[in-house]
This record gives sequence, structure tokens and C-alpha cells, in this order.
Amino acid sequence: SSTSTVPPPPPQKTTYTPCEVRRHNTMSSCWIVVSSEIYDVTAFLNSHPGGVKSLLRYSGGRKDCASDMKFHSASAVKKMKRMKVGRVVECPGCGAGWERGVRRMRDVYKSEGDDPPCVIM
Repeated sequence: SSTSTVPPPPPQKTTYTPCEVRRHNTMSSCWIVVSSEIYDVTAFLNSHPGGVKSLLRYSGGRKDCASDMKFHSASAVKKMKRMKVGRVVECPGCGAGWERGVRRMRDVYKSEGDDPPCVIM
């Protein structure tokens, strides 16, 4: 009898460019950034005490939410840390790092229909 081995699944991606993060700004996929760390808060949207809009307002990396986390309880921060999906890295296509990438997205690509200039990995 022959036995076949199943290859292991590919490693989960853990780094994303600002342009990749930008695409996660909806009810069906809501990512926020806290000090360059990315959190998928989609499943928590309807449970957030501040309401859905408070998370969607800064989703897709529109703002670094680090200052907002200062008034959250230790329990809320612990819950958020379990939602971590990765971290923001510099874009290889345009060289935009986190802060410059956010400014570029906000100032230049205001229309949701526009694609960012950098490489989507």
C-alpha cells in the first residue's frame, strides 16, 4: 500500500503593506492598526461598546489607534491582542512606510475606487 504525504499548509502571511491594509475598511473585513500592529476586529464590530462606527471610522489604517487604546480596559486590550493578524511594513512598490503610506492614501487616493500605486502582495 502506498502512502501519500500531504504537504503542510503554506505559512500564514503576517506582514502587510499600507495599501493592503487599506482594503480592509468594511463591515465584512475591518482591520485597525495600533502602533504598526494589525488587528482584525470584524467579528467584534457589533459588540464594541463604542458602536460600529467608532471602529469603521479608523479601519483600513486610516489612523494609528494607539492613542485610542489608552482609555480601554486591560480586558479590552487583552481581547484585541487575540485578534492580531500581523504588522504593517514598508511597501516594496512605492517605498511608503506606515505613516507615509497612511498620509499618501488619505491625501491622494480619496476615492475608494482608486487603486494604490504600490505592489499588492
